[in-house]
Amino acid sequence: MSAEEATAFDLHLQEIEGMEASALMKNAGRALALLARTHAEKVGARTVLAVAGPGNNGGDAWVAARQLQAGGGFVVTGWAPLGMPHSPEGPAGEAARQALKAGVGIHEGPTPPLAWDLALDGLFGLGLSRPLEGAAADAVAALNASPAPTLSADLPSGLDGDTGRVLGCAVQARATLSFIGSRPGFLLGEGPAHAGEVWVADLGVSESLALAWLQARRRGGIASRD
Repeated sequence: MSAEEATAFDLHLQEIEGMEASALMKNAGRALALLARTHAEKVGARTVLAVAGPGNNGGDAWVAARQLQAGGGFVVTGWAPLGMPHSPEGPAGEAARQALKAGVGIHEGPTPPLAWDLALDGLFGLGLSRPLEGAAADAVAALNASPAPTLSADLPSGLDGDTGRVLGCAVQARATLSFIGSRPGFLLGEGPAHAGEVWVADLGVSESLALAWLQARRRGGIASRD
């Protein structure tokens, strides 16, 4: 799915299929936590840094952070280099509150913690269209400079999911967990060098539903909301 198709399908799931945004976020975060546990076993990771942006992609990272902290075996810290969620009462804000309540540490500000064994990249999702700069670029640079592997949620922050073009700079992920479907950009341009090993989480959505919707949209049977 392209970025536009993925965004439209997300709206379809919420408005037509009746799936709440918070439920989709919880499913995404749980899938990310499961992938993190698998990679943590490979590298012997005990400290996890969840890098969370202020949008819904950051909410996915907060959910994963809570799952890892509550499941035991990890010391998890959430880093919000761009600040906490834009909407404190929205799904991402609730995810952050629940993570902190579960014992996840908090590290705010542009400077990263000293070290970590495994990082979760939840800075930006499909909506990014401008080059990264300032604190966002600094956060990406910190992740890329660390010897610890990074797992990206949906797509590596800074990578255009359609073209594989790097928007200023982009996370070089060990693995990327894409939601519902893979992105064309993972196979194009600089995508392979940044996405790493690609996994797909269905978020509780049946493959047949997603495929039927996508085929109908590409035939012109579903109008764009843009």
